[in-house]
Amino acid sequence: MATPFVLAVLLFAPFALAVPMPNPRQLAFMESEMIQFMHFGIPTFWDAPESFLRGSNPTFHDCSSTSVDNHTNQTGAYWPCLDPIIFAPADLDADAWMASAKAMGMKEICLTAHHEGGFALWPSNFTEYSVARSLNWRGGRGDVLREFADAANRWGVGICYYLNVAADGYEKLVANSTADAFLASQLGMVREVLHSYGPVNRFWFD
Repeated sequence: MATPFVLAVLLFAPFALAVPMPNPRQLAFMESEMIQFMHFGIPTFWDAPESFLRGSNPTFHDCSSTSVDNHTNQTGAYWPCLDPIIFAPADLDADAWMASAKAMGMKEICLTAHHEGGFALWPSNFTEYSVARSLNWRGGRGDVLREFADAANRWGVGICYYLNVAADGYEKLVANSTADAFLASQLGMVREVLHSYGPVNRFWFD
């Protein structure tokens, strides 16, 4: 007669053999190991007061925090958002970004395509607040996402984009968009990014 231990093993053996295994996409995610999150946008070029820079979130600008600008010409006609004219990454080198990322062992980079202020790093057809208005950088013909995606594909680095579709300071505070117009703008920008600047490994939004 089988012992209680043997009976228990026979009873639960089928469950022990059915160990959950990751599917190929889950396995690829686990093997990515390290992913770089890259905050880059119009606040990168914001000349904020020293007192703000020593605060808890020194590079954060969502248009609601413009009081720290003291109404300087960093906002211009876009007040309370920062003026696109200050965005001028003259030395932008996306290949250097990828080289540094690869040297650190990164297999994917997540770039802030637009953060809470709403400034788009590509010339979007769904907002007036983008690099197309950055006339001091390539005459308004620059496209950070194009350079980023092309370099990532050359270097074999995975592409991730962050878009804060729930918060867009420009559409809310400057364009005064209706709810329907806000939704159309955000969906339109998401489609542009996913369709034109890939292949996209991951899409991140709050």
